[in-house]
Amino acid sequence: MEFKQSPWSAEQRRQSMRARAKDAESAKDQPLQMYLVPPTGDVTLEEFDALAAERLQVLRTFERAGHVGKQKFSVEWEEFILSDLKRQKLNAYYQLLSRRGDSSAAAVLSAEALRRDHISHFILRLAYCRTEELRAWFIQHEVEMFRLRFQSQRTMDPDVGKFLADNGIHLNEVEAAERDRLREPLVNGTARVTADTLELTQWYTVPFVEALDLVRGRRVFLRAGMAYIPARDLGSIVAAKFRAHLQHALAMSRRLLPEVEEDSRLKSMLNDFDKRYTGRDYSAKGDDNTVTPEMIDDLSRQSFPPCMRELHERLRANHKLFHGGRQQYGLFLKAVGMSLDNAIIFWREEFTKVMDNDKFHKQYLYNIRHNYGQEGKRASYSAMPCSKILMSGSNDSGCPFKHYDRDHLGKMLSAHGIDKTGSSEIFELTERSQPQLACQKYWELVHRTPFEGAMQHPNQYYEESRKTFGGHRAKTDRGLDRSHVIRASLPVKPSPSGAAAANTSATQAVWDEDGDVEMSEDLLQSLEATG
Repeated sequence: MEFKQSPWSAEQRRQSMRARAKDAESAKDQPLQMYLVPPTGDVTLEEFDALAAERLQVLRTFERAGHVGKQKFSVEWEEFILSDLKRQKLNAYYQLLSRRGDSSAAAVLSAEALRRDHISHFILRLAYCRTEELRAWFIQHEVEMFRLRFQSQRTMDPDVGKFLADNGIHLNEVEAAERDRLREPLVNGTARVTADTLELTQWYTVPFVEALDLVRGRRVFLRAGMAYIPARDLGSIVAAKFRAHLQHALAMSRRLLPEVEEDSRLKSMLNDFDKRYTGRDYSAKGDDNTVTPEMIDDLSRQSFPPCMRELHERLRANHKLFHGGRQQYGLFLKAVGMSLDNAIIFWREEFTKVMDNDKFHKQYLYNIRHNYGQEGKRASYSAMPCSKILMSGSNDSGCPFKHYDRDHLGKMLSAHGIDKTGSSEIFELTERSQPQLACQKYWELVHRTPFEGAMQHPNQYYEESRKTFGGHRAKTDRGLDRSHVIRASLPVKPSPSGAAAANTSATQAVWDEDGDVEMSEDLLQSLEATG
């Protein structure tokens, strides 16, 4: 077998590589780039974590835009994203995505915004290169953000030639003579092009396989295997090239991951980063939002999310909860405004229906005070977000939309007054493994009004509910108060099966004769010491 020698000399190849590297280095300082060159310089661990979390918030904003039914790349979709970024005070990314007109102050991007964008992209590559599912999620929303930024960049500077050159994208420009010769088929075969605008548009040709989105939508003229692309549709072509580059880059990152994880600090940060909660920190409220034990029954029926309402009704029915359920529910109550003193009263009144006061003080009081930062390392814990609750699901704790089977969930929905049509909509979402969207749909069915944003936290559910009942949100004329519904009766101690059965021997040691969990002060302190 003979190999033909390249017509380029070794020196010519080196010069070409140096030129491409120079272009890529130049591109990283431009308002938009393909992330061809990794960042250099020093960054603290704190900033490393903060930059990654910030970008994750941005990508989740793009995810939410899809969940609320906005057509991608429409004006409404873009407005939703910009509004959500502004609401979350993600100023650097709002600046990157909202540039309108070269006379605006927003036209000049700060070096800091570009730096944050550059570094955070490469950090999340490491966090999202691990599995096919994570890679697909990351690529989808990075490409969406890239394409929106490309559209914004074209608004600022219609001549994208420098961007294409800096990022090694070579497209064939259609000469005026060829354009004029193909005038009629270009006008007839291209969406939103008229005889009057034909000559005002720069045209490019690419192999049709690189323009499948446009071909699928019958938006471009095809001839001899080539697609004729007007400049305004270049976003689709460039985004496809960015997607291909990112797929390759993530595969390379996956190969380098063992080397990165030799640093235990980075490994601990990057592991399960996709489950990181990036919403508001729900901790204790001020005195003006005090919730007392006497208020809980009515509030639970009116404004608690199903996960917390189920725990409350289980507590009322059985006068006890397992440790996971107590943590999940107790921290939620703390965040809605229940003080430490009221929490002690609330739990004591319920638990002492099945135990004496001395046992309550010995086995449960420490844990309550611990959650409020009055024991142990005196850290005041925040309420659990949906992402953490979805990973639990043992004994009392968990999310009904993930951890209940269809029959169990159906009984809960019926008891809460959800009709068959609403239940079917919720079942469809749970069967697609979208428990947070199912909870959001439940909220909308109960409150008869759209939910703004995306459901990420039980206390977010509660606060939006209180806003609705307080008149801060638009309501329909249909009834909202469902305080008449009956309580659901749920089993106290499910039989262990599957993975749960493997842990039975460990948990039996701390179960008492009533099926409750014995959590003494010594045991809690040992759990705290081991993290």
